[in-house]
Amino acid sequence: MSIGPDRAVESDCEPVNARSAVSASPEADAVHHQLERILENPEFQGSDRTRRFLSYVVEETLAGHADRIKAYSVAVAAFDRDETFNPQTDPIVRIEAGRLRRCLERYYLVAGADDDILIEIPKGSYVPVFSPMQAQEEASPPEPLPEALPAAPAAARSGRLGLAPVATLLAGLVAVLFAGLVSLLLYDALKTGTPATQTRPLAQRASIAVLPFESASLLPAEAMFSAGMTNEIIRELSQHSGVLVLGPRSLLQDGQAPDIATIRQQAKAGFVLSGDIQKFGEAIRVAVQLTETQTGSVIWAESYDEVLDARSIFDFQARVGREVVRKIAQPQGAIALFDWKRTRGMAPETWEAYDCVIQAGELRRRGVLVARSAEIRACLTRATERAPAYAEPWIMLSLLEVDALRYATHSLLSPEKFDAAFAAAQQGLDLAPDSGKAHMALMLTLFFRGDIERAIAVGDVALRLSPQDPDVVGEVGLRHVIGGNPDLGLELLQKAVDQYEDPPANLSVSLSQAYLRKGMLREAAMTIDSVAPSSNFVYLAIAAAVYGSDGRVHDANLIAKELLQVYPDFSTWAALELRQRYLAPDLAAMLVRGWQAAGITVDPETAKKIAP
Repeated sequence: MSIGPDRAVESDCEPVNARSAVSASPEADAVHHQLERILENPEFQGSDRTRRFLSYVVEETLAGHADRIKAYSVAVAAFDRDETFNPQTDPIVRIEAGRLRRCLERYYLVAGADDDILIEIPKGSYVPVFSPMQAQEEASPPEPLPEALPAAPAAARSGRLGLAPVATLLAGLVAVLFAGLVSLLLYDALKTGTPATQTRPLAQRASIAVLPFESASLLPAEAMFSAGMTNEIIRELSQHSGVLVLGPRSLLQDGQAPDIATIRQQAKAGFVLSGDIQKFGEAIRVAVQLTETQTGSVIWAESYDEVLDARSIFDFQARVGREVVRKIAQPQGAIALFDWKRTRGMAPETWEAYDCVIQAGELRRRGVLVARSAEIRACLTRATERAPAYAEPWIMLSLLEVDALRYATHSLLSPEKFDAAFAAAQQGLDLAPDSGKAHMALMLTLFFRGDIERAIAVGDVALRLSPQDPDVVGEVGLRHVIGGNPDLGLELLQKAVDQYEDPPANLSVSLSQAYLRKGMLREAAMTIDSVAPSSNFVYLAIAAAVYGSDGRVHDANLIAKELLQVYPDFSTWAALELRQRYLAPDLAAMLVRGWQAAGITVDPETAKKIAP
């Protein structure tokens, strides 16, 4: 199946009319001067490509050609793509647009606060908007600071023993680690303007302030190690679109870290991540804690030990960075669980947009969302109406619309039934073009609309954008198991499962399908054994087929009996369920044989009568 520009999946950003972009805005000369000011300032940390992007769209808009600014023209003019460029298979423009917006926001936060002209790239468009900074300030007066909140308890510190051996080892690495310190000092995060409240997060996504990791030693080598550890944590966190990261430079006051209350008031951060480096001879301990800023309570803490040598320092820093981020920022991590518990006792009608997203994501992973699907979707719909520029409710709404269809019995999954989910996914993608989860939502809607090749292509983009998100990795893996590369699918699902201490049931069931398609029957059955029993018919159908294929007839018969209680005429619908889920022929055949071994007869002729 060919993919041409006329069939691109995502809609190109709607251009803002040239007049609307500059109407009642500064003179062109002033905008030109502001553009030069931004590009020449070292605090604008865009790449050469980002700078070309900004220059192109500003110049085109000032020339009255805003209507020409689309993904194709940007790619060709600014990124040196040729006439074969297709925004569906090459998301470079959408990704770079997100980066450009962040670079501009950072510039105006750090260096451009006193500039005369504000240049913005609104979400949903690639056309810049110019406005006087004074008008912006008058439109958004500073809000009063909330009352001081209690500071977080200090991290427990143990005595530090002999440091000389490790200091000697680290001394030779000072020059290399200095680069890490420089990038750490240059890194600054974006601030949100969402007001502080006592009942909900300060932003539409979790915001984390990362403080410099501390060390009792004054030796330069150990200071460099602490800076490198802080930098590695920031680097890992910044890869997650679900969190907003504030680096030390935006937090330190006269070189000192402020208290928790000040960070909440001034930086609007919901969480603070801090760390302590301790040395014991040649051993090192990195103690990390996550503090919630509203109450000052520590919601997660852990320490990591290592005996260092010259070859293991960087590996240790990278390993700790990945592990910390997995524990706090991933689905089912400390932040998601904290926010889920914070809102679960509240009525859905009182939830804010962020609350709806958190609840939907956690209930979806726990496999109990079907029973509450209608109320959660209603909450997300309200969220899209109240905060239409917030991408996450659109993305989650798309996922839930798909789930409501694919997990229902007697459901004819015709392509048009996924139109609402498709539209929500596209809206989420327009608002968050560098979101792996938005691409995942679009992938699912395309898959169930029967556009398998494009779904796989979009899923691969999601994987590149969010390689550490187990939800994305697992869902893309399942699409490959069902209709793509089964070897890659198995690898991805194993990776996703490994990222959880307690993998969600749906992820384990997906992994069992991967094993089944590869003929690894014992592994498939053992994976099903690890899943808590469920009344979900998809789980029951796969479990019956897996047990039947592995020769565990008794277990297969028991599961088949439960399946027929939930879905009495499954035998009649089974062939149709396989067909409308676009399973690869070999996987479909293995499921049928497993069902037959479990005592379930599949009647393809009857299925054809249901949906000819």
